[in-house]
Amino acid sequence: MAGKRSPLIQIAHPYLEAINEKTKLSAFLGLRSDRQTILIDKVDSAYGIKVSSEIGMQMPVLAGPALR
Repeated sequence: MAGKRSPLIQIAHPYLEAINEKTKLSAFLGLRSDRQTILIDKVDSAYGIKVSSEIGMQMPVLAGPALR
């Protein structure tokens, strides 16, 4: 499991914040593991509908957009 000090998270987190700022939606970073995605970082929306999620949570790959 990646920690907040992980270089990947340190690089990606500002992009998640930018996506969140522009869209007003939650932004997530996940790693694919077989047919699952493991959530490693997120920025929650301060507006409207929120997705219930926790760092370390596993979800089906098709539960949301994923980059390969």
